[in-house]
Amino acid sequence: PLFAGFYAPDMNGLLDRISNLGSPLSLQDGIAAFRRESLLHHFFFGGRQKSPTDRPEHFAHPNTAFALTGIWLAEDTLAESLLQLLKTPRATDTRCAPFGTSATRMKLPEGDVTFVRTYSARPILGVTIAIRNLETARRVLSAKNVRTEQIACAPDSLWISPALAHGIWLELRQRDR
Repeated sequence: PLFAGFYAPDMNGLLDRISNLGSPLSLQDGIAAFRRESLLHHFFFGGRQKSPTDRPEHFAHPNTAFALTGIWLAEDTLAESLLQLLKTPRATDTRCAPFGTSATRMKLPEGDVTFVRTYSARPILGVTIAIRNLETARRVLSAKNVRTEQIACAPDSLWISPALAHGIWLELRQRDR
């Protein structure tokens, strides 16, 4: 993926805060985005977009996945400044991944933004998907011949490499809710 979208329940408040950055957002059809020339153009903000065709069976995943709860980004002081401007609290603990350990982690109400000290031509390194059961996910993926990795510093996670996941790491992390 080239872009990351964030839920913004108060679009007017967001637009007011962002105007202080000197890289204003443009608002179109309920989506606030940075201009293409901005170094933050890969981020956008919007509301919930529930489809009228969504049915419960669309969300019943055999691997027990139930939410997208995080994004892993290459370290970026401008993006970190944006999140600080939005009053996003920093997490005190670190997280690790097959591609590095968090330099900074910020806590959003529904997930994390984790910055990793690494070089990447693409800012988005991976995403975290919450699952209910690690062993069930491992079994389902193995039956589909999807190779996963588990690393000692993240025993509650399975990792799927970018080669198998459209160019980014997928972390399947066990969570209760």
